[in-house]
Amino acid sequence: MVYCRSKEGQLIEDTVEKLDRWAEYFEDLLHDKTEEEQQPKVVEKRRQENNEIQQKIEEPTRYEVSRMIQEIKSHKSPGENRISAELLKIGAEQLIKRIYQRNSPT
Repeated sequence: MVYCRSKEGQLIEDTVEKLDRWAEYFEDLLHDKTEEEQQPKVVEKRRQENNEIQQKIEEPTRYEVSRMIQEIKSHKSPGENRISAELLKIGAEQLIKRIYQRNSPT
């Protein structure tokens, strides 16, 4: 006989109860009910911490961005965005210019 455990950890022997428990388990997975969602204070605290971390992160300089683009390995398959390393390298100057124009305060 195959057993299943309830949320409280008790063994379930009855077939109907097992099916109900599996349905409950998959419903929880479907709706992604995590402990954090059940505890709004924890979620809010983590959001505040993330905001503080984001504020401490400095924007990369143009030089750093340029250097990172040049360090991308050539002759590799493009990623999900289908942009090859070679294309990024060829257009690096214009790309960096546009990134910083778009993000500059107006």
